[in-house]
Amino acid sequence: MQATQQFSIILPEEVAEVVCTKVAAGEYSTESEVILEGLRMLIAHDHAIEQWLRGYEADAMALKSSHVVRRQSATGRSYDAAAMAWAQATST
Repeated sequence: MQATQQFSIILPEEVAEVVCTKVAAGEYSTESEVILEGLRMLIAHDHAIEQWLRGYEADAMALKSSHVVRRQSATGRSYDAAAMAWAQATST
């Protein structure tokens, strides 16, 4: 059985009406199910945004790496000047 936690929430009247209408129409058995479905959708939305941002970041890095200047360090190792600058700029 899944652990649960009870909450008490206050909703604006128009949102409460939507919740009650969904239950009255038989779309959901309880008000809690309506709220839970909304939260599941929010979680899915957040996940989709995170995935999109990761893809955007990967595309940006690929574009940036296609314009990289290769240099030799004093030890003879090659490094990407642009990648090093980006790493330094984004590290906090």
